[in-house]
Amino acid sequence: MSKKTLQIIFGSLIVLMMVGCVGVYVYDIVANGRPFYDNLLILIFALSMLTVALIRNFKVKNRGSLLFYEKAYEKELGNAFSDNSAYRKFLVMATRYYDESKYSKALKLLGKLAKEAKRETDLAPVLLFAALCYTDMGLVDHGIKTYYELIEIYPRNSQAHSNLGGLHLQNGDFKLALSHYTEAIKCDKNNYYAFNNRANCYFRMQDYDSAIADAKSALEIKNNGVEAATLLAI
Repeated sequence: MSKKTLQIIFGSLIVLMMVGCVGVYVYDIVANGRPFYDNLLILIFALSMLTVALIRNFKVKNRGSLLFYEKAYEKELGNAFSDNSAYRKFLVMATRYYDESKYSKALKLLGKLAKEAKRETDLAPVLLFAALCYTDMGLVDHGIKTYYELIEIYPRNSQAHSNLGGLHLQNGDFKLALSHYTEAIKCDKNNYYAFNNRANCYFRMQDYDSAIADAKSALEIKNNGVEAATLLAI
């Protein structure tokens, strides 16, 4: 029996229990003449608990499966922990926690995996998602430090350079941001975001010719890129 089917069955049982509680309450009033306020608090409590259970049931249903995250982050994960299915599962779980904005849980798992990583290909996605968590938590300095740890072991990681450029740009260090965007493009000529972000950096530096050139390059890679198109229009 599939998970979805079980969730539907469980949800239906909860609804039946809710109807049953109301039915017993009404019957007690009508048939036995009990005052409506006698068991009102008990009814409210029971319905509240069942409602919470119902919400949790369907909330779980909408949660992406680990296979979904395995495919969604296929490029970032690479073949990390391919020799250990348990660690691979923990890594994918960490990506799901990151996607759900449960950064503390994600970092806890990633910290354990960092100690178990035996290869650079194991450690690279661990550091990448740790840096992403720190960034989304607003811990920019931690994010920058982690990205530098990543490019030290994996210097040709285009995404790491591009994201690092964004953090330096956020700190107002345009020259350093520009150097990492350029490195990201050297590592991957088809990195749309690196071209778009470097265009934005040039724009903020008032180097409009370079900004236009990079925005056009970004649109050659991704012709429906809203960010690059907007910047080019401006």
